[in-house]
Amino acid sequence: MSGYNIGVVGPDIIRPVTGMLKSTPKSEEELKSLENCNVVVSTVAAIQGMPNDLLKRLTGMFDAAFFDEAHHLPAYSWDRIHDLFADKPVLQFTATPFRLDGQRIAGRIIYNFPLSAAQEQGYFRKINFVEAFEPDPDDGDARIAELAVAQLRQD
Repeated sequence: MSGYNIGVVGPDIIRPVTGMLKSTPKSEEELKSLENCNVVVSTVAAIQGMPNDLLKRLTGMFDAAFFDEAHHLPAYSWDRIHDLFADKPVLQFTATPFRLDGQRIAGRIIYNFPLSAAQEQGYFRKINFVEAFEPDPDDGDARIAELAVAQLRQD
């Protein structure tokens, strides 16, 4: 197992059965593989195209939902899925709590990590701007990649 042992849980903990949806399920049969999962990871893009009856079956399999990038929730494709969890616990995560279009992100803030704390803890650092000049537009991406790799090696 990779990662760090920070002592939050003991080595004897029962690990969840985790599934992942990489593409849009098109039938009840495809959903059966998720029935024994404790956790299923997906993206809205992978499930937004499901017919309503199949999407209701999928979301009905879960006790709770966790939405990352929750500032997208006012979008129809996200809201359609979110609405199916109306009677279940939903946790929403975003580092962008305000939308440029002014739409409100539904929910109650239970934790706010202030920008000042992020600055104090060193999450923001000085940016070393490197200009990528390439007069030929066909070679621009390659030049940017070349300079980015050189900067990474220097760092």
